[in-house]
Amino acid sequence: MSSFIASASRRDADTLRHALHRLALDTMATLQHFFNSLPDLRNGDAADYQIVHVASGIPEQYHTYDPETSPVPRTNSRLRIRLHAALYAARLEDQGLDANEARAQGCVLACVREGIYGSYTITTADLVPSQVVARGNYHWDDTETDDDRVTDDDVRAHFTAISADYLTDELAYKLARIGMGMLPCTGVVLVKTDNEHHFVDPHKSVHRAVLTQVMGRNYATPFNLDKATFEDVVCHKAAHCVATAVAVGIARLPDTRVRLLASNLGSAGVRIPALYNSESAASAMLKVAQIARSLGEIANVNVDVAAIQAAVRAVSDHAMDTPRGRSDSAAAQAALIAAHGEDLAFCVGMIRASCSHAGQTDPPIMRAWSIKSLVNDSSSAVTRGVSQMEQSFSVSRSRARRGIIGGVGVFGAPAPPDTEPLPADETIAQILSAVLGSGQTAQAAAAGPVP
Repeated sequence: MSSFIASASRRDADTLRHALHRLALDTMATLQHFFNSLPDLRNGDAADYQIVHVASGIPEQYHTYDPETSPVPRTNSRLRIRLHAALYAARLEDQGLDANEARAQGCVLACVREGIYGSYTITTADLVPSQVVARGNYHWDDTETDDDRVTDDDVRAHFTAISADYLTDELAYKLARIGMGMLPCTGVVLVKTDNEHHFVDPHKSVHRAVLTQVMGRNYATPFNLDKATFEDVVCHKAAHCVATAVAVGIARLPDTRVRLLASNLGSAGVRIPALYNSESAASAMLKVAQIARSLGEIANVNVDVAAIQAAVRAVSDHAMDTPRGRSDSAAAQAALIAAHGEDLAFCVGMIRASCSHAGQTDPPIMRAWSIKSLVNDSSSAVTRGVSQMEQSFSVSRSRARRGIIGGVGVFGAPAPPDTEPLPADETIAQILSAVLGSGQTAQAAAAGPVP
């Protein structure tokens, strides 16, 4: 850690680390925060490192209005969205945007955030304090009526323009529905980027899947907004004001997936629960072992999946929201590879041979970076796995030529016994018939050609 941390007591250093960690999750860090958190790369404890990520956040005009202090209650959603959209539009126009562009972005932002805040019951405590607009800036007077309730001229101009024809109920519904999926998607990307990014390649497909489900393929953007701008407002800025810890917590909760599926928004739950890199690697390895277990039944290979399951649990059995927890998880993943890497590579070979035999491409799990790394490090084990499966196929073909067909039970039915082998002369006759391909009966082929 930095010099003043190194000179402090261990307890003081731990307290500061935790404070910096919370800062990294819930506020925008400054350059000084970054330098205060510098790790001691010469003598420090790697498990305690917490590098603070310094980013510009989002421009002030995109900061959120507090859902708990808005003068319009959630029971009047259309008026609430209309006011917030007008407020955002005025702030955006004040920063140089064309009035029409500002109004369009304001409507999109207000609708999506209303979907986020309403479906996840976001409160003041869930927001990044530095990204919340001051409470007195609503420009609203409930003692007036109609448009006169808006006390600022610029805000009122946008408020008046945002009619039911301009922002239709259908569009507001779709945008709010998108908002229902944005927070968990943002949490997934934060996990994948170690809490550094909300919407970034190569993970943008996480958010885009929701846009496609709600808006349809090749959708037309609302208000003719540029597509890149629309995605930036919806996928990046809308959920940015929610604390990282909240977004990550929602994305890592298995129940979130269940709830999204029940809400007919399954596209937002595909990557949930979100896994850190070490967990993703371990999960991929477990999947390989499970596939190989079923293949082992025909290849005379006994795959003890329970051993892998125990090692995988050890990877996730840590406080993953802390630097030490993630460090311990990475160490557990390394231990899994050290203990089972060769066997897992053997399983990869079995799967490859099976897919090749069936004329199929390898399953998607084989493209996981952790599996590719195993293949590169243990190519000989992969070759042995391929050989084992090829031998089993060869034996199976040989048995079939003798008339032996293995019994298989499906849908819970018991497997019937293998068929009895044909008599030796019948077996030879079948082989000759297959080789000659003359269409003769087995007996005629065995007797030889007709003079």
